[in-house]
Amino acid sequence: MIFSTRFYIINYKCNIYWFWDEWVPSAELLSLDEIVNTHLSFLEPRWCNFILNLPPNPDGKLDENIVHRLKEISQVWSPDLDRSSLPKQEPQIDKPITPEFASATSGKAEYAIDGHNDRYYYSVWESTDSLPQSITVDLGQKYCEINIITYVPKYNPVIIPMTEGSITSYKFSASIDSLNFKEIISGEWSGDTKM
Repeated sequence: MIFSTRFYIINYKCNIYWFWDEWVPSAELLSLDEIVNTHLSFLEPRWCNFILNLPPNPDGKLDENIVHRLKEISQVWSPDLDRSSLPKQEPQIDKPITPEFASATSGKAEYAIDGHNDRYYYSVWESTDSLPQSITVDLGQKYCEINIITYVPKYNPVIIPMTEGSITSYKFSASIDSLNFKEIISGEWSGDTKM
């Protein structure tokens, strides 16, 4: 974010130029020191992306004040090629499957498969009865080689991780006919806020 917070908030409006407006060429940018010593020096060792809020003008180009600041950055900063290697990454879902239907012993099962990432839209399946509880997910067809299922603990509406109500033990069973289920894996994990 090269622009100040004030710019980002004011600029987040709809107009014919998307995020650009006439005052962008004279906008107050974040200082070179703030960009390099506050943002880049903090994010770069952590292998993070630094997202720039740089709107192109109606000609599809960056305004001169933005280009000038980017040149300044390139003269004083470069990535640390001696930094530690990127940590081993957890397995990722290569081909996500969207379930067609869900039912649960209690609570609103559809919240478990609503497709929302729950960052600003708060919906999460929660049981409304005593344990044990279960949720049954209908994938709509037979799938072979499902090799990962992820669980994300709930967040409260102000985006703070919570451990209250976290699932700490699990048992997965599979069925082709929705009547006869065979257990395929079970286990436990910490009741923390990690996926």
